Amino acid sequence: MNTTLKETLMPKLSWLEAAEKYNRHSPAAKKQEEDALVHQIARELQQFLDSPEGQAALELLKASGRHIILAEERDGAHGTVYFLDGEGLRKSHEAMGMWTAYANPQEGHVRSPRVLPLEAREAVEVVKHDRQPLVELIACIRRDLDNIAAEAPSSP
Repeated sequence: MNTTLKETLMPKLSWLEAAEKYNRHSPAAKKQEEDALVHQIARELQQFLDSPEGQAALELLKASGRHIILAEERDGAHGTVYFLDGEGLRKSHEAMGMWTAYANPQEGHVRSPRVLPLEAREAVEVVKHDRQPLVELIACIRRDLDNIAAEAPSSP
């Protein structure tokens, strides 16, 4: 078999292709891909909320007194609820669990929820851990809005 020195020193193309596959599936590459998706979905969510359709959604939520829960994080007896209501994206830190049914609010054991504004990026970050698939977030919100609209009182 005749091989030249150049052929011997050149890495095999299949090795380079295999290395590229390993790199594409590395934790760093997956994290970069995930971060790009979160950024894209957060941008789309903010654009949706800023659009006339998003403003109509906020008006519907405000008029109905309803909200759409995006995700929940529980941490023992307390947790954070991430939601969309007539004010926009928000989060609420509150007491959670069965113990709250038996606690005496007058004794200060159960604090009132603390509601804060929420950035689209933070909402998407939390949703990615709680709801799948992430790319359907806005479609899920629209579906929930359609359900709320369908429950509107009928005109006499």
